Amino acid sequence: MSAGTPLVRLATAILVLVASIAGAFVLHSHREGQRVPCNPAGPASPTMPTFCIREHRPGWVDPAALGIVLVGLVTAAALLTARSGWTPAHQSS
Repeated sequence: MSAGTPLVRLATAILVLVASIAGAFVLHSHREGQRVPCNPAGPASPTMPTFCIREHRPGWVDPAALGIVLVGLVTAAALLTARSGWTPAHQSS
């Protein structure tokens, strides 16, 4: 089986697509923590913590995850539509 067979190209396209979706999923789960006062008036009791951690997702995460998936889709489509015997025009005999 040569590297240009349709089955190998299909498997490679699926692998690229799954990897891009997995990368986007990992990136989408990214969160940053910010220390904020639990009670701005002061702790209600000595056992209450003074600061709490508030987690949020930065604004750049969703567009970056979408971009990763789109690059994966374009790459997979290019792999599926590529001709197996393609050579540049200047090298053809």
